[in-house]
Amino acid sequence: MALPRLVPPNVCNDASTTPFALFGQPATCNALQPYCGNFAVSCSVASTCPFTCGACSSHEFCDDSVRSSQQILLNGQPATCSDLAPFCNHVQHGFLIRSLCGETCGCGFCPPPYPSPPPSPPLAPACSNGLPVDLVLVLDHSGSMRVWQAAVLEWVRELILQFDFGESAARVGLVEFNQQAIILSNLTQNAGSALAALANAQVGRAPLSAC
Repeated sequence: MALPRLVPPNVCNDASTTPFALFGQPATCNALQPYCGNFAVSCSVASTCPFTCGACSSHEFCDDSVRSSQQILLNGQPATCSDLAPFCNHVQHGFLIRSLCGETCGCGFCPPPYPSPPPSPPLAPACSNGLPVDLVLVLDHSGSMRVWQAAVLEWVRELILQFDFGESAARVGLVEFNQQAIILSNLTQNAGSALAALANAQVGRAPLSAC
């Protein structure tokens, strides 16, 4: 059986209180945002705070095809999320199954599937035309951006790929912020370094416990 939905069927609101604590104090959904993707508690946090976690529409919780379950075997064969639905609450493997099959296991609130988006437009010609350009991109990683985070990061990646990098051409730097600003990459003339910094972006976490 899939986990029961913890929010009304047509509403995606965070709970006013949560069963979690941070540093010994009751934790709000805003404080729990960094734990929405935490392996051990993502399903519980997303079910309690679906709006903050982006569990109302994001691929992370609402599209089982994105987070493949193929690393789990059932009767010796790779299992789909549909195969694993009866084991969402399994004592030993439930955490893993819920983290991989959020939609099937009822993590958060997932509305009916949206129609497929139109294909992306072709990339524009390379920017800078050999002229020096210094560009610093500042990325918002706060809870309010979680629903759009994947799309924003993909947009930034495509933007970086459009520049001519070089000593006399483009240099790109990356900064992310939530409660604090973190420099992901100083100005660099190496596109690979900028893309690697973008791929390695992470949000810091504090110890989390259940009340």
